[in-house]
Amino acid sequence: VTALEHGALRDVHDGLLRSMLWGALWDQVRDARLDPARFARLALTELPFERDEQIVPVVLGRLARDVDAYLPPAGARTTGAAAERVLWAMAGDTARAYGIRRAALDAFIELAATPAGVAEMKALLHADSAAGAPLRDPTRWSIVDRLLILGDGEAEQALTAQSARDTTPDGRRRAFIAGAARPSIAVKAEYFRRWFADASLNEDWASGSFGTFNAIEHQALTRSFLRPALDSLPYIQHHRRIFFLGAWLGAFLGGQTSRQALNVVRAYLADHPNLPADLRQKVLQNADELERTVRIRARWAER
Repeated sequence: VTALEHGALRDVHDGLLRSMLWGALWDQVRDARLDPARFARLALTELPFERDEQIVPVVLGRLARDVDAYLPPAGARTTGAAAERVLWAMAGDTARAYGIRRAALDAFIELAATPAGVAEMKALLHADSAAGAPLRDPTRWSIVDRLLILGDGEAEQALTAQSARDTTPDGRRRAFIAGAARPSIAVKAEYFRRWFADASLNEDWASGSFGTFNAIEHQALTRSFLRPALDSLPYIQHHRRIFFLGAWLGAFLGGQTSRQALNVVRAYLADHPNLPADLRQKVLQNADELERTVRIRARWAER
C-alpha cells in the first residue's frame, strides 16, 4: 500500500493489473485492514492520472461508499470537500474521454455537500451542457434529488422548476422519487404509508423512491422505519414483483451505518426463528454490508 501511495500505481501500464490492484485495496478496506481514509486519499491522488474508462467509474463508486458510509463524520466532511474539487476538475477536463468526465460528474453530484459544491450544482441547473455533452433531464433530476437530501433552501424551487421542465411520464416518476428525499419524518411516514395503502401507486415509482427515502444523510430519520420495513417482508414477498424485495432490503439496510441499525436487524431475525429460509437468506445477504460498515467504522473510529 505504501508503494502505491507514493505513485507506483500510475506506473502500472496494464489496465487489468491496475484494476486488480484497486480491487485488492478495496478488499482490504472492506475487511477493516486498510483505513478508509487512506483509500480515499489514494483514490483522490491517483484518479487524475487514470485514463481507463472502465476503471474510473468503479473506483468512483467505491470512493463514494467510502466517504458516505465508512469514514466518521469529521473525516467524511474533509475528504468529501477534497473529492468535490478533484471530481469537478475531472468533469471539466476537456482532454479526458467523455465516459470519464461523465462518471466524475455523477460522482460529484452524489457527494457534493459544501457551499461551493452546492453552488456549482445549482449553476448546472441553468447550464446547457456539462462534462462535454448536453445536460439532460436525468442529470438535472439527480441534482434536484441531492439538493432535497441536503435540505437546501432552494431545493423546493428547483423541484418545481424541474417538474415544469420535464412533464413526460418519466418526469412525473422522477418528481415522485425526488419527493422522498425531503428530510422530514412526516414526509417519510407518508411515503411508507403509500407504498402499502395506495393501490394506484405504480410499483416502479415506489421502488424508485426507496433510494432517496433511505439517503444515508437521513439515517437518523429512517432508522425508525427499519423494523417496520423488515416486518413487511412476508407481505412484500407475496404481493410484489420479484425484484421489489431486493430493492427494498438493499435500500433500507444500505441506508444505515450504525450499530443500532444492525441490532434492529439482528433482533428481527432472533424474533422470527421460523422465517422462511429464502427470506432469512435475503436479509442476511443484505445485512452483510451493514455489518461490514459497522465493523469498519468501529475499527477506525479513533483515527
